[in-house]
Amino acid sequence: MKHHGVAGTVLARDTPHIAGYERLASLDLASIEADELARKIEAEAVAIFGLREARLTNGPAPPHVEATESGFVIPLSGLRLIGDGNLNDGWEEQARLFAAQVGSLLRAHQALSLNRRHEAEISALYATVGQLTARRDVEAVLRTVVDRARELLASDLAYIMLLNEGGTLLRMRVAAGHQTEAFMQIQRPVRPGVSAYIGKPVSTSDFLNDRGLDHDGATDDLVRLEGVRSVLGVPLRTELAALGTLLVANRFVHEFTDTQIALLSSLGEHAALALDNARLYEAAVAAAESSAAARSEAETHLNRLQRAEEVHHRLTEVLLAGDGVVGVAGTLAQAFGAGVLITDWRHKVLADVGSEIKIDREGNVAATMLRRRDVRLALDRCASEFETVAIGSEVVIAPIAARRELLGYIWATQHREDPDEALPTSIEQAARVVALEMLREREAVETERRLRRDFMYELLSERTPEPLVLEPRARQVWRSFGLDHRPLVISVLSRHAVGGSPVERARRLLVEDRPADFVTVHGSYLVLLTTCLERDRVMEEAEVIRGLLARNGMDASVAIGARCRGLVETRASVVSAHRVMELLSPQSIMWAEGLELLTILFDPSQRDRLESFVRRTLAPLEGKDALMTTLHAYYEAAGNRALAARAIGVHVNTLRQRLERIESIMGGSVDESTRALPLRLALLARGMSN
Repeated sequence: MKHHGVAGTVLARDTPHIAGYERLASLDLASIEADELARKIEAEAVAIFGLREARLTNGPAPPHVEATESGFVIPLSGLRLIGDGNLNDGWEEQARLFAAQVGSLLRAHQALSLNRRHEAEISALYATVGQLTARRDVEAVLRTVVDRARELLASDLAYIMLLNEGGTLLRMRVAAGHQTEAFMQIQRPVRPGVSAYIGKPVSTSDFLNDRGLDHDGATDDLVRLEGVRSVLGVPLRTELAALGTLLVANRFVHEFTDTQIALLSSLGEHAALALDNARLYEAAVAAAESSAAARSEAETHLNRLQRAEEVHHRLTEVLLAGDGVVGVAGTLAQAFGAGVLITDWRHKVLADVGSEIKIDREGNVAATMLRRRDVRLALDRCASEFETVAIGSEVVIAPIAARRELLGYIWATQHREDPDEALPTSIEQAARVVALEMLREREAVETERRLRRDFMYELLSERTPEPLVLEPRARQVWRSFGLDHRPLVISVLSRHAVGGSPVERARRLLVEDRPADFVTVHGSYLVLLTTCLERDRVMEEAEVIRGLLARNGMDASVAIGARCRGLVETRASVVSAHRVMELLSPQSIMWAEGLELLTILFDPSQRDRLESFVRRTLAPLEGKDALMTTLHAYYEAAGNRALAARAIGVHVNTLRQRLERIESIMGGSVDESTRALPLRLALLARGMSN
């Protein structure tokens, strides 16, 4: 996408090199491959610097731009650009600009490539789910799981350990990638610190040297013989029982990422379900063969399992076909003749197929429904225990969760005298599938979130940013860039813990509710850029933001910055609003424009100094609130007594009398600069902190 503006036109006319930067900025990073991007960077380098040749390679690079015998070397985001040719005067400044522009381009491309790789991993996980649902043999299920776990995480080995009947001992059952037969003899006691015991993932970058883990001497000896270093284990468990542990390991030190842990956890959930189904299938077949009396019951149970497997398979196909959450709801509704409603954790409706659950005008589950005591108790149990809950005989609610994080709910209503017993199981399967879809959608927006966050950190860094480098990135992350705007710095405090970090939860809410605004996290605050400019309008928008967060269990205070016309002004306004927020800690909305001088005089870490200044300056007027209000209005009206009198609702003569009294108390004119400046600052600080 090409971007043109007044500044870009002037630069292109004065500096021919800018055309090369504009061509690079216009590249479609979502479709270009790494090799092609490297060739274009090399070609532009040759054109910009007049080189014979340019090569973008891996390998050690100097910390800064550096001349060589044949040309120069430029470090570029983990790579290096080697240029051969005669260098012109001023090449170093141009090379540093080139490094900043192309480095940003490479980092953005790497982020997009990472996102595509995550999507490929999720697709591979879907394929595994399809394989598992088709397996009814326990050994085949176990072998499929370890092979795919090793493939998905690119690990040296993968293995499954299953619990004995008493749940006190884990025994090695199947492994892939191991080199010693002794490794298959591992069996270890189940104690606190073991994944199968605590029901949560356990990871370590160096197993044998990690004193925080539970160690068993015999197990450690066999692990040492195999050469294992880093290990990640996730529990294999169903809603009814723990089955064992799925593990991957490497023969080198490695820190497992949150994405890898989430991926293996998802595979473990589906593997446990498939393993349990396979065991039940084998038990059903054995029962049918051993007893004619048990055959009817076994066949019924078998049919129910087959139906659940069929529904699960259809759900997986729906997502692979790209039908998303709406397709899942439609599949469940058709399979069971039920009404199905899928919501996120805030009860915002994502899909509704024939349900009778009441929905309000904003697309949320109606408050009258949520206030019902039985519904409230059911939702609380879903959120705390991650269990499926029935409300009477008509409504079933299942939580949508991933790694103990609540993502949403599935509501199913079935008006039948004999409710289908397979419905709760299929809803739970659907919840796992929907969780995968939500995680995939989250990955899709993670790239934009990271680009916005990185852009804001670079804009606010101690080093003054180069507008020529940042402007193309600004256009990528905010479609309204180029218009006049104001920054809002927002402090968020959650009243109760639901849905993860309150700042990140608030960011997601505002991104969804205000797609035209720029929203990102910077430090412990949110930064929002809006094109609302007029004071009354932007104050209304700040109240709307506080109302939205309040409805979702969060209290927010807002500092509104000055009007901005470009990146330099944006940086100054955000920094000033951020400092004023830290200095004055407002409880609601604060107009930060005009308070910049306070941030210069008082460091935010020394708030006591500001409070001492306010007390000392206003001490003669202490307890005389009417006089302080009069003086503040007088300064706000720039010395116009008529305007000041109207602002506080008194007659102009009354205002004059009060000013005379103030001057007698202060010992001189309130217009004298040496007296007016500290009074003005103290009144501003007092008003904003109250």
